[in-house]
Amino acid sequence: TGGGGNPYIGMLRARELVRAHGPVDVLGLDELPDDSRVICVGGMGAP
Repeated sequence: TGGGGNPYIGMLRARELVRAHGPVDVLGLDELPDDSRVICVGGMGAP
């Protein structure tokens, strides 16, 4: 009855990628050059 799956799996994958490639920089919009490409991600689910 709904739900998006277990968010724990996504957390493990994100942790693996940060360990392999380094931390993610979070920037304000005013810090980005006008020709920047930006992606938005999000997750939702119930364990």
